[in-house]
Amino acid sequence: MSIVLHTESLRLGPGGQTIRLVEEARRLNARDGWSCHVVGRSPGPLDADLQGEEWYHPFYFNRSKFHPGSLVRALRLLKQIRPDILHTHSSYDAWVFGVAGRILGIPIVRGRHSSWPLKKPAIRNFAYTRLADAFTVSGATIGRILTSSGQIRDEQVFDTAGGFDPARFDPDLVDRELLQHELGLAPGAKIIGAVCMVRPTKGIDILVDAFSRLPDSLPGADLHLVVAGTVSDEDRVSLSSASPGRIHFLGYREDIEHIIGSMDLLVVPSRRADGVPQVIPQGMALRIPVIGARAAGIPDVITEGETGFLVSPEDPEGLAMKIVSVLSMDSSDLAALLERAYSRALERHTFDRVVDTYLDAYDYLLSR
Repeated sequence: MSIVLHTESLRLGPGGQTIRLVEEARRLNARDGWSCHVVGRSPGPLDADLQGEEWYHPFYFNRSKFHPGSLVRALRLLKQIRPDILHTHSSYDAWVFGVAGRILGIPIVRGRHSSWPLKKPAIRNFAYTRLADAFTVSGATIGRILTSSGQIRDEQVFDTAGGFDPARFDPDLVDRELLQHELGLAPGAKIIGAVCMVRPTKGIDILVDAFSRLPDSLPGADLHLVVAGTVSDEDRVSLSSASPGRIHFLGYREDIEHIIGSMDLLVVPSRRADGVPQVIPQGMALRIPVIGARAAGIPDVITEGETGFLVSPEDPEGLAMKIVSVLSMDSSDLAALLERAYSRALERHTFDRVVDTYLDAYDYLLSR
């Protein structure tokens, strides 16, 4: 039995990065010959989902990633679990557990989930060049960023773009009318939606601006914008005020498959930094048309006019025009595109495919 320990130090959530880790860890534990443990910042976003699991280890990270107390606790935990592979995901845990793993001689995989370029000079990338032996990346774009730095080799990089569960995101089983009923919308209302933790990089303000530009002459002009995901009260109030009664913030939802499935159009207006947001393959699997910003890893999964639609980032006017174009598409053309997107999602973006690639990365290290 081989043991892998995943570490995650994110403070905020739940969000896509922690949600996918929970699902991936459970699937790793279901694989023959593997046992997966998870360390999560506590208090933190993993507590609610994993508290009580014998393989979950709540961990207190000191304010500084260089604090010796965190390192001592990490060493003690690693000696207790004795993992064959250490898989880090965020800045604090990559430093704390990376140093502890190096002291104990444990091979390290570093998960990279954002498309920010590596720092210059190279000495500032110590957590990548010295505290990792292989990398799992949330999309091919992030992989290219790492290898183009000249500090990381191609064979060290494994593409693990966000996945989904086909049994949960089944287009034949979701409630297509959930939002209409929940929000009390009239029959025929069109729902434009987004799913994310609301923060500046996600571009929800851009989507709100685009929504306010949509023409009243659009066919089926009873339009509503729905955003599902963690949101501050301040953002909820300020963004909703752009179109009172037509912009709805739902907060974090566990029934996200039904939320997406009852949309007419899903929009991912990210400014930058994303890998492949898992909401894109989720929408594709549910046969919902997806518009994404041509930013970061989004074009890794959306091919314009083939599996979805792309717009320039931070362009509310262009986004509004694209929304009108998609909502006005010929039904047979749209159906053909949605079928291609559905096939692409099943072929490339399931959680099982992600876990397969994790195991490829682990085998790469264990066989050296």
